[in-house]
Amino acid sequence: MDFIKEKLNIWRNYGFEAKKIRFLEFSLAEYNAKVLINCLCIGIPIMFLLICIRSVALGFEKANVWPMVLAIIIFVYLLYSTKDLLKSRIRLKKHIHVLTRIFIWTIYGMALYYDIMMRPGEINGMLCAIFIGMELIFAEYPENHLKMVLYAYLLTICVELLFEHGEIMVINLTNSLIAMLVGLYVSWNQSRDRFTILLYRYTEGSEEEQRVRTQMMLSQIRPHFIYNILASIQVLCLKDPQKAAGAVACFSSYLRGNMDAIGNENLVPFPYELAHVENYVTLERIRFGEKLKVCYEFEKGWDMDFDIPVLSLQPIVENAIKYGVGDKKGGGTVWISVRREGDSALVEIRDDGVGVDARNLNELPIRDDGKTHVGLHNVQARVKLMAGGSLEFFSKKDWGTIVTIKVPWRRKIHEYTGS
Repeated sequence: MDFIKEKLNIWRNYGFEAKKIRFLEFSLAEYNAKVLINCLCIGIPIMFLLICIRSVALGFEKANVWPMVLAIIIFVYLLYSTKDLLKSRIRLKKHIHVLTRIFIWTIYGMALYYDIMMRPGEINGMLCAIFIGMELIFAEYPENHLKMVLYAYLLTICVELLFEHGEIMVINLTNSLIAMLVGLYVSWNQSRDRFTILLYRYTEGSEEEQRVRTQMMLSQIRPHFIYNILASIQVLCLKDPQKAAGAVACFSSYLRGNMDAIGNENLVPFPYELAHVENYVTLERIRFGEKLKVCYEFEKGWDMDFDIPVLSLQPIVENAIKYGVGDKKGGGTVWISVRREGDSALVEIRDDGVGVDARNLNELPIRDDGKTHVGLHNVQARVKLMAGGSLEFFSKKDWGTIVTIKVPWRRKIHEYTGS
């Protein structure tokens, strides 16, 4: 019995550990979406060409092309729907399975109509090809393939009983069964190869994410920043010992937050990241004094229950303080606001500092110290990679800068994933 269970687990998960390949759901959805778009971009022109050829050769009334016309309408709908789903990873994961099934059943329905209903008494070669092809197009779990072909085979039996009789019916059902089994065997091996490639890319991406996170953590612990903070605390020890003790506790929490980020591979609650920013702002206020003002604007009655990548907010606030307000004569203000917009949470960091003329990160000039804004580019990449969100940047000289992070609202994610 244990032997059978072991073999079933190998078959069900393509020989991988279940917890490993479950991380591939987003990648799998994106892969199937791109395959579906390619199939639709090829299928729509071919279908239109077949309609024209049959109509010219047989006449429109005798061509019997209405199933193809209906298929084109369905394909156009699927094409626009799939492209729209690619804009949201959460919606893509939930709905792409439905769209791929509609595509497959549309193809199967046409084969069933033209191969059996329109040509009774002949061997259904087209249907056999569809039985094999419908399992090879998309990367799926084996049980999904099995359910799909079983339903299709049962429907084929029903149609054969209505339109075929005798030996030809037995031959067609036997051919369909053989095609179904061959398709299951080939699709299992092909899908396993696809899962292997996706798992390799995921592992490679995780290693890159770990490298970027370590690089960002180290960038936050710069020697000159530590020296400046310690020097400021030293002065406070003489003037205001109680305030100095609070600054030491804040500095300790700030360093601990950076260290914890090294081993954190998951998203973190926004309040956790906000607390890290508040520690950083407190330390910078010790240095800048009255020149620096930071205002927080939050939506009333909302507990900000969404997740963002660790160390994604603090580098943006640092950029606003150091290169925006810090370079402005007389200082300035940084605003951190959070609000909901549909299924997304928007985090906006705005300053009235010196600014630069740039509408996005790619237009940012090299700084006077010869360094680039690699921190902001890293944050943008991590928000997209880890949270399926986006980062928008706008700045104008002598006006200030606005950076907006948009990520899915966590409550919606829970509804989609069933957690």
